[in-house]
Amino acid sequence: MSRHPICKHCKKPMMCGQTNGSHYVCDGRVPPARSIASPFYTGMAASQSSAQSKWSPFQQRQVDAAINVVATRLGVFTADDVWAHLGEGFPVTKGLAARLNVAARRGLIRNTGNLAFAGRGGAHDHAQRLTVWCKA
Repeated sequence: MSRHPICKHCKKPMMCGQTNGSHYVCDGRVPPARSIASPFYTGMAASQSSAQSKWSPFQQRQVDAAINVVATRLGVFTADDVWAHLGEGFPVTKGLAARLNVAARRGLIRNTGNLAFAGRGGAHDHAQRLTVWCKA
């Protein structure tokens, strides 16, 4: 038998002066801990999710092939160049960043550490900053 009172919700011993019959988290007086994922990793996870939910596996392979072709032909490139290679009819998603990072993890390309501004116009252009990539 425990020398501490038992929580009526989780049935575990209470300590540190909790004498109201339950842990503060168990009875809802203290919210559960939030995720501490960084905004960067949260964004990358959302980008990967977008790529997987919007593009079929075949389209994902097309994007991967486009990245390889553009990297080989240009040497130094941005997402604008990949979109140009994919063409006007290719479905627009935010998943391209995820596919670029997959290519980087595979050692096909690498981040140069430089940025450029989007200049493709149309539905894709929000004048955002783009990573400049190069063939690894």
